[in-house]
Amino acid sequence: MTIKAPLEHYYDKLGYDPKKIANVTIGAKYLACQLTNGKLGICATLEQEFPSNFSFDKTPDLGWICDRILLNAWFNANLNNVRNYPEDKDIFDFLAFTKYRKIVMVGYFASLVKKFNEAKIELNIFDLCEDFPDVIPLSKQKEYIKQADALILTSTSISNSSFEHLIEAAGDNTEIFLLGPSTILDPDMYKYPNVKKIFGMVFYSNEQEVIEMIAKDHGTPSFSKLGHKVYL
Repeated sequence: MTIKAPLEHYYDKLGYDPKKIANVTIGAKYLACQLTNGKLGICATLEQEFPSNFSFDKTPDLGWICDRILLNAWFNANLNNVRNYPEDKDIFDFLAFTKYRKIVMVGYFASLVKKFNEAKIELNIFDLCEDFPDVIPLSKQKEYIKQADALILTSTSISNSSFEHLIEAAGDNTEIFLLGPSTILDPDMYKYPNVKKIFGMVFYSNEQEVIEMIAKDHGTPSFSKLGHKVYL
């Protein structure tokens, strides 16, 4: 089965209007898109290099990673701030991971890995950067995902075009959980096979401080205290 990628889905559904963007800030680790109404959306860049003349005032090219990162942040700004969330809750506190037999994490979340280690719950980790501790070679990723009954999937997979391939690699009984500040917090994400819960981050009143931190090349550990970890 061929799965339509989320950015393509949302572009067809919502389009893109640069006139509604107040500013775009690009740091080494994140891109921030702030709308004229003040709402903020962010997306991890995975240290992708942007050209010095990069512009958001154009028709985006969905085949270009820089424009995909921009679109991801644009959709987050538009969709993540339109509802009230039930509570702030970390994925580890929300889910009972002890019930799973084989847990796979795609995208290294250091704070979450620490919680798994402290709880002595086995975790199989994959990341594009294989320098992180205990990361399994990417050559084994598809095999492990097929066998997993729980998959913690970084939402940066949406912008780097790996999301639909990772979803397709999962087994019929794999429960998939999306995680990270890049998450599109919208019900349509539940239309993808086996996606069971979506965890992301929103910013209510300190958008400018977050933007300044992103401009200074800070990452999630630095600005997460300014946001709210929420779920849909």
